[in-house]
Amino acid sequence: NSIAVTLPKLANEEVLKATLRCYRKGIKVDQIVMGKDVAAEEFKSLKSFCRLIRKKLLHDIGVVLVKGLDMTRLGSDNDINKLTACSKIAYFLICEHVGPVDATARGRLFDVKNSGSSTKSDNVLFSVSDTEAGWHTDGCSKDICYDVVSLL
Repeated sequence: NSIAVTLPKLANEEVLKATLRCYRKGIKVDQIVMGKDVAAEEFKSLKSFCRLIRKKLLHDIGVVLVKGLDMTRLGSDNDINKLTACSKIAYFLICEHVGPVDATARGRLFDVKNSGSSTKSDNVLFSVSDTEAGWHTDGCSKDICYDVVSLL
């Protein structure tokens, strides 16, 4: 089962405002301190929206597609570094309101892109190489199993 939901306009504005402020201050996604860099009261609409997503994930269905984040305000192809940094911040802020983001395994966000590494080397994942990965699951290991795994 799955459902697509649109980020409400007010929640979109809350995320964009906080994201762009963090970016202008030079705060990267792994440096954001909730309650310090962004305050809980900045996200009244987002908090309500994410509560609904969390409920759907935990009690109703297994997949929620969130649409409607105004990516054009986060940057453009002319400044791909800004667009990438702002996208990550916005994504983290939304995810953090669905539930706590665990940064213990490989950081808050894990980039899935070819780094030129070989999967024949120790501790190199398929997701950072150009090697094809067969059927697999993400988000679990022998030490931890997450309730929610998300993709941007």
